[in-house]
Amino acid sequence: MRERHEILQLTLVYGTLGFRASLEATSHARCAEVCGRLLPWLERIGLASQIKPLHHDILTNAHGSLPEDLRTEAYWRGESASLLGWSIGLLDHPDPVVPVDPNVLVKQLQMLQPKAMELLEFANVPTVEEIKRYCAFCLAVRNRFQMMSLGSDHQGLFDNLYRTTIVELGLSMDSIYSDATLAEATQHVMNANDTRGLYVVRALTAEWLFGEDDEPGLE
Repeated sequence: MRERHEILQLTLVYGTLGFRASLEATSHARCAEVCGRLLPWLERIGLASQIKPLHHDILTNAHGSLPEDLRTEAYWRGESASLLGWSIGLLDHPDPVVPVDPNVLVKQLQMLQPKAMELLEFANVPTVEEIKRYCAFCLAVRNRFQMMSLGSDHQGLFDNLYRTTIVELGLSMDSIYSDATLAEATQHVMNANDTRGLYVVRALTAEWLFGEDDEPGLE
């Protein structure tokens, strides 16, 4: 699993993007002023090098002018921040079906505050086993949604794909655990068919937590 400080950096950047997306849908008189403070704040706390050019564009767009594709990108990055923030003890466990509240991101990540990079000193971090179990579940849910697209006659293929993925990421406990996780994921998909996008993002974020990619991609 990645170092907590590295996770914190991405959590703060992504949380800021998620908050920026929420401001675009808000007409409060201070929205324009707050939007203009987000990028300078990230730079002041030493995160300028962690901001991709695409995300820099999002944070420099004036309030009310953010194109739909950038709004979508910012929104889902906020959801990535939810899982990342939980993994280092800064946010509650992600809700099974409800995306993170941007106001929670602002409060818990101390957005626009000067000491946000010191948050790890007070974090109540989940165990690595808890994080692994949840990440494996997110990957399983994405896998079940993928299987739905091609039909249940491909179940064996997707079961093997899931098992291979969690082994490669170091998330595999044993075959019984994998079977139980797939069964739980199947039940989730049956009960919450509208959460596909949510779990695609969570699965990509989980892969970054335990993988080698530079940054979780949402493409």
